[in-house]
Parts: sequence; C-alpha cells; structure tokens
Amino acid sequence: MNKSKNIVELIGQLSKEVKGLKTKEGKDFAIITVTVPNDKRTELIDVFIWNQETIDFATKYLEVGNTVSIKGSLSKTDKGLFVRCHQLEDLGIKESAESEEQKQETTETT
Repeated sequence: MNKSKNIVELIGQLSKEVKGLKTKEGKDFAIITVTVPNDKRTELIDVFIWNQETIDFATKYLEVGNTVSIKGSLSKTDKGLFVRCHQLEDLGIKESAESEEQKQETTETT
C-alpha cells in the first residue's frame, strides 16, 4: 500500500495583489504570491486558486501583507512548480514583507 501523499501547508505573507485571471476556456482562477521564510532566505511561492468561492474571498478580502494559511498540493508544469490551493484562510495578521525580512535578518545574525 502506497502511503505517499502530495500535501503542502504554508503560512506566510501575501506579497503581491491577488491576480484574478481566466483560462483560454473561460474558467476563472486566481494567483497569489506568498512570502515564506526559509532557513537562509525568503521564498516567494505562487499559489493557484481554482475554487470560485475561494477566488471570491481572496479578491475581496486579501491585501498585501496579510498572513495567510494555505493547504494544497504541489503541481508541476513546463513553466515550473507551484502550489494548487485546496484551502485558504486569512489569519487576521497584517505585516509588511519588509518587516518579515527584518525579522529573518535578526534571527540569522543571532
């Protein structure tokens, strides 16, 4: 029995405005970019949202700097690796990306 699972969980700050788009076939989707600190650097991760209710929530309520929790899975295309969002939650914390980078620099120097 295969016990492997494709599960991703991220907590980070929204680093760009939510981008609402459409496929060639007319299906709505959105892309958010989340800043997630790593041991040595900060990662910018693109997250694709396909669920209409989640797209509506993201475009209406999320702003740059909001801390979000994302549960999803990894997907790979010829353009690279990205996260496909299954669940999105605004954690109600607003922080600038600069503030997060300053925290990380402080952590690295101590």
